[in-house]
Formats: sequence, structure tokens, C-alpha cells
Amino acid sequence: MPGAGPHSPADAQVCLARLSVKGEEPEFEFYAPYWARGRYQIRYDLLERWKSGGKLEGPELKRLPHLLKRLETMNLRQNTIYRIMESVTKLQADFLKSGKEESKRPISLRLLARRLDLAPSTVSRALSGRNVILPWGRQAHLIELLPGRRRVLREVLGLWLAGGAATTDAELAERLRVERGIRISRRTVNAVRHELGR
Repeated sequence: MPGAGPHSPADAQVCLARLSVKGEEPEFEFYAPYWARGRYQIRYDLLERWKSGGKLEGPELKRLPHLLKRLETMNLRQNTIYRIMESVTKLQADFLKSGKEESKRPISLRLLARRLDLAPSTVSRALSGRNVILPWGRQAHLIELLPGRRRVLREVLGLWLAGGAATTDAELAERLRVERGIRISRRTVNAVRHELGR
């Protein structure tokens, strides 16, 4: 896609934005301005003037509603991407500031969709084939910023258990609640420990 930033034709990935940390808050800057505001500006006032002044007639007038609907849909998609970027940047602020994988919050696609009041399929399509540049310069799939709960649990528990501190499943569950805000049962902790071989 011309003008959309770094682009890899091999896997049709488009890089949307560069993420950075200014002060205490992460922020993002789109490579192309239309990702922020919508690609098309529709002047409804001029359209009404043209219609009433007879400048649009016949086939043009007949095709106009269909064309407007297509343009509005495209602008809506752009707005969806902006909202996703804004939400994900806030939700993953700790990770974007520290660069540590274990700082990622568990966010499922379904949870993000509910937060934005969108269908999960809409969010999935918006994420598909889109990358961002992380604050430390690595290009990543946008979907990487939406790790499921199980993945985050494996990352965090793997790090804690690698430290060698012997502890019970109940203690780990409590530590997850206090330090990471993740509420899970002792049984789930035990299942993840088995997956990790610990």
C-alpha cells in the first residue's frame, strides 16, 4: 500500500504506526495521516447543493447513494483501526514502557471487541496483516499486543519459577492477583505449571 509506511510484499504486511513513550504515557504516530482521520472527506453540504442545483442527475444521481455508502464504510474502518490502536496502547502501557514480555497484560480479541463495542470479527479483520514499530525499534504484528491469558500466565509463571523460589499454587495465584491483577484459580496455576514442566 503506497504511503502506508514500511511494507513487506512477501507476507502482505502493512506497518501502521510507530509506538513511543513520551513522559509516562505511550503514544503512537501513524505513518499515513488517513489512518488517523479517515481517508475520505465527504462534503454533504456540497452534494445537497449539487443535487438541488441540477448538477447531479441521471446515472450519477442514481449511483451516488451506493458510492457514499462505500466511502462511509471505508472511513468507518479507518476509525476502527484508530480506536484499536488507542485502546491497545493504553492497555499495554507497562509493556511498551519496560519492553519486558512478562509485563504484557492478558487481552483477548474478544475482550478488546467488547471494550470497543465491536464484533470480534470486525476487530480481527482490522488487526489482520498490520504491524507496528515498538518503542525499541522492533517491528511486530499488532496481534502480538493482544496475548491471551494462557500465554501471559506461561510467560509470568515461567519467569517466577525459573528464579527457583519454591511456592505453592495458591501462593502463586495470590501473587498473580496482587502483582498483575490476574485472578485465576489454584487449579489453573497447577495446570500451567505442568505445561511448563515445573
